[in-house]
Amino acid sequence: MTAEALVEAVESVRRLGRAAILARALVAVSGFVALALVLPPGLSGPLPYVVSALLALVPAVVPGTWLVMALELLVMFGWLLRTTAFEVPVSWLPLVALAWVAYLHHAGSALAAALPLDAVVTGSVLRRFLVRALAMLAAVAVTGAVAVGIAGRLAEAPTVVVPVVGVLLALGLVGVLVYDRIPRRRR
Repeated sequence: MTAEALVEAVESVRRLGRAAILARALVAVSGFVALALVLPPGLSGPLPYVVSALLALVPAVVPGTWLVMALELLVMFGWLLRTTAFEVPVSWLPLVALAWVAYLHHAGSALAAALPLDAVVTGSVLRRFLVRALAMLAAVAVTGAVAVGIAGRLAEAPTVVVPVVGVLLALGLVGVLVYDRIPRRRR
């Protein structure tokens, strides 16, 4: 490495904005927590956590790519595997924690992708992001409590019914969002 390249690398690190670093740190930490929450029981030692940390760093480095969604899909598959194959019961707190860190990961990745590395961001932008994240936590907590409460009162049939209803609700929400974005002719 030449001296000029080294000086250029040092200068680019100095230009990094605190908001960009904070957004990327949020992506890495929330990705790690999400992966740690879905680790199967029985895995011991530091290796699963080291692998989780390395996997969580990838979307933090490249937040505007398909790798963000890949990590989120891996987390959701891990949750499904943990609750079905390993028969870990679904309880309220891990469900809410996973939903919230998945939201933080996704929203943090969007923020990190939109921020240039040398951006100077006012505190109001970060405060609005934090308020939105806390509002989402409240909504997730209430929804999770209702879902766990309903699932506990149903018989064995909901093992098929609940996911189907969830998929139908998600498709309905996507339909509403797509319909809302369709341009309409003015009269």
